[in-house]
Amino acid sequence: MAWAIWQHRNYVIFKEGRNQDVSIFEGAQLRAWHWFTGRVKGFNCSTYEWLAQPILCIKAAVL
Repeated sequence: MAWAIWQHRNYVIFKEGRNQDVSIFEGAQLRAWHWFTGRVKGFNCSTYEWLAQPILCIKAAVL
């Protein structure tokens, strides 16, 4: 989450972007999904499932 905030801050400052809190959160969610997809064996939730209920996806991968 901290990385998503930092990247968004840099975008707003250096690229003259607008501050959009929703895009920060969505970016963090997608980064977490990419991390789980690549690092957690047995993780096979779609992005739709992840965005809707990430806790269930994590529990399914751990069990």
